[in-house]
Amino acid sequence: MPEEVRARLRAAAGAHRPDRARMLARTERGRAAGDRPGPGNAPTPRGGWVRVAGATAAVAGVLAVCGYGVASGVR
Repeated sequence: MPEEVRARLRAAAGAHRPDRARMLARTERGRAAGDRPGPGNAPTPRGGWVRVAGATAAVAGVLAVCGYGVASGVR
């Protein structure tokens, strides 16, 4: 069964011809829509720095706990 599926997929891929006009029309519609921020790209000027600071604090905390554990284990 997998060989049959593979052969059918290869045949379909070989027969595919991209529609350039349709792709260009879609990109033009997207550009004409304007600069509307979506759910994943909303502008957050401080959001990036808050994430960096949080990640830095988390790494520092893990290193401190691990250092304390190693120091306690060595004694």
